[in-house]
Amino acid sequence: MDGAEEVDSAGESSAPSSQEWEHGFSVLKDLLASHGGCVSTKLLGQELKEELDTARAQSLVVGLKLFKPETDSESGIPTAGFGYHHLGRSFYSEEKYAEVLKREDTAAAEAEHASLARQAALLGRPDAPHIHRKQEERRLVAYVQTALVGLYDSEAAPEA
Repeated sequence: MDGAEEVDSAGESSAPSSQEWEHGFSVLKDLLASHGGCVSTKLLGQELKEELDTARAQSLVVGLKLFKPETDSESGIPTAGFGYHHLGRSFYSEEKYAEVLKREDTAAAEAEHASLARQAALLGRPDAPHIHRKQEERRLVAYVQTALVGLYDSEAAPEA
């Protein structure tokens, strides 16, 4: 048993073995190549179950989701030999992942722009409520009124 494996209460290894990692990387690489750079975790799990039992396949899928080459290679896990990322419920090749991130950034920017445009349209309408301005005006009126009352009271009071 290498350093990356743990033993559960039944005496069986709960972490994938080096051979299972290599098999998982191989299956993932093949699926990414044949599916245009995007593979669901469900499909990967089904493919792994063809050679591993369900629990081992699920453990390997979780391990592949959490795999970080910069730190996991130190713990005895073999290297993938190719780049991939996990986002949401899918695995992506390097290229497809960059596309997905760009698409999400574009969608977020468009949503922010639409929100700002809507706010500007609401504030620009003459019948739109200007709650913020009214609150500011109330605060200023109260300040000016207090100052004027103090000023007039001091002028009206007899000097001693």
